Amino acid sequence: MPTDPAGSSPRPIVLLGFGAVARALSRRLPAGRDGPVRAVLDSRELLRLPEEGVLAQALRRRERSGRLGGRPRRPDDLETLLADLPAPGVLVALTGSSEDGSAGRPAFRAAFRAGWDVVTADKRPIARHLPELRAEAARAGRALRFGATVGGAVPVLETLAGPLAGAGVERIEGIVSGSVQFLLGALAAGVPAAEARREAVRRGLTERDPVRDLDGSDAAVKAAILHAVAFGAPLNPDRIDRITVDPAVEARARAAGRIGRRLVAVTRVVPGAAASELREIPRGSRWDLPGASNAFCVSTRFAGVHWLAGPGAGPEATASGLLGDLVGLVADSRPPRRRPAVVVGLHGEASRLRRGEGPAVGA
Repeated sequence: MPTDPAGSSPRPIVLLGFGAVARALSRRLPAGRDGPVRAVLDSRELLRLPEEGVLAQALRRRERSGRLGGRPRRPDDLETLLADLPAPGVLVALTGSSEDGSAGRPAFRAAFRAGWDVVTADKRPIARHLPELRAEAARAGRALRFGATVGGAVPVLETLAGPLAGAGVERIEGIVSGSVQFLLGALAAGVPAAEARREAVRRGLTERDPVRDLDGSDAAVKAAILHAVAFGAPLNPDRIDRITVDPAVEARARAAGRIGRRLVAVTRVVPGAAASELREIPRGSRWDLPGASNAFCVSTRFAGVHWLAGPGAGPEATASGLLGDLVGLVADSRPPRRRPAVVVGLHGEASRLRRGEGPAVGA
């Protein structure tokens, strides 16, 4: 967990939002009175820890009653809290945002002004306002990490910003929506559409109203983030061709399943453009991945082709990405030292990963 660079005391963490992803992350953090989480805020309440309880108790109350058990939240609570707690801390922003991303920006700004770093899985502020957010973080000398916004547990943004930063990335193709992958796979297996959607909601792969997944907007904002990290330039999500999972697409997915094939939605990102398309693939293809998987094929000029795949949607996968960003802040706070490279196999491809060093995503 994030520690003070001068010692071993944990830096304070404030959780902004306490939905399924935040709770999945909380279950992996030390939850006793000495744990790093000092406060939790949702849209209704503020709970200070440990004065008003410990994180484990907040988890139990939230699961049981839907409430944190804190006091009613006031408009200035976040700013007051960040000023009151010792800096530098880490704001973990998990509230979700408006379509234009503007709703998430004030919290980021408040954190930077207070001398805090920000870790987030909120895609829309990153997709639409990354240059401004990076500039604000830089002026404050703070870090902005958003590895969990694309890929869930798959470190695609970290790989683009780290090992492949100098490889001359030319093209990215990816299954970026784990929820759409799940739904199309279920349809190919003969599961009725309504039942498949209910199961996606039950597993936390989509919101209760899955419109942002089914209308392609979720894939569009992820494509914009991939473009910003890979090519260093913003891309308007509104200008990205989308796929809507409508009754015609559902019928096509079922028809593919009847002949031993399946339908997948693949997003292609190249310099200056991105688009999503449906592909009918044979069983056993590299894109034929189970459940809510994500997959990415990164083609480079100097380092060949790299494949990354793994769980891409749901609270646990997203929490893994967030925890990776939090651990990365620990590494960045330590004095520099040489660390050996670790070479690991990744779906038959070699991908060089470095632990505890390298550029932070969005730093």
